[in-house]
Amino acid sequence: ALVEGAMVTFGRSGLEADLAHCEGVDKTDAVETAQFWRRSAQSGNREAMVRYATGAAFDMGSIVDLAGELQMYKRDAIAIARKAAAEGDGRAVIALASAYSPDSHIGAPPMLAQVTGVDVAQSLALFMYADRSGIRPSDNAEEVDKFIRGRIDVVRAAASPDQILWAEQQAAELGRTWAAPRLPSGNQRAFLASAQYAPPVPETCDQ
Repeated sequence: ALVEGAMVTFGRSGLEADLAHCEGVDKTDAVETAQFWRRSAQSGNREAMVRYATGAAFDMGSIVDLAGELQMYKRDAIAIARKAAAEGDGRAVIALASAYSPDSHIGAPPMLAQVTGVDVAQSLALFMYADRSGIRPSDNAEEVDKFIRGRIDVVRAAASPDQILWAEQQAAELGRTWAAPRLPSGNQRAFLASAQYAPPVPETCDQ
């Protein structure tokens, strides 16, 4: 069972479900919670990888206690996100693409964007890869296409010809070497568009 401290989500209904599931379990502090998610991510648990890479493993109300864990996050977040993406988690693909996008660095960037920095070519390549190789959800494929192609248009407008050429080549390489990503459903896009954590849909909970 997961402890209440680990349930740092951006959706109220998901938080309430987690708390109900964990009723009666001893609470842990913010550092122990972050360590739990980091170790789970490092062991290859897909859900932990996405949660950790997008920063949802950290209790923002206890951020001053997390300096050591945040240094490890800075070191590991990109590699963990890319591992989840390479294994076919579409949330990781879109979160990474969004984190690299200049749009995510206006105002206060989300945690993953703070680690990645702006990289227009990487962002464009990841969005192109998602568009070309992604497995669409059955319920709203047209909306997903509209979202991804809209992001491609925005990022491409900020790219140089050399960056566009590199992104085209990199997207093709990812299509050859990464598993086809299962793209996020409609209710996940608002989180992922700003490189934040999106809880899994039920059919992915066993991954």
